[in-house]
Amino acid sequence: MATKYKTTPFFRFLLAMIIIVPLAYFGASFYRGENPVENIKKSIDRQPSNNASQNDIIREQNKLIKQLEAQIKDKDREISKLKAR
Repeated sequence: MATKYKTTPFFRFLLAMIIIVPLAYFGASFYRGENPVENIKKSIDRQPSNNASQNDIIREQNKLIKQLEAQIKDKDREISKLKAR
């Protein structure tokens, strides 16, 4: 007679975690009013979009720096005009 396959307690624990953890994540996301599928998609797509967004941030900062430098030059000219009076 063939013996029944016995699972180890660790395998049962892993099997339970594979089922329980995603259910808990989905439940917590729904409780917070978020869409868990969108959260997973955002976390998967985070790397490529993160590099693109960093480049956008750098461009925006450079643009802001140029605007501030122009403002400083304008204020320096105005100060020199006021000193000349």
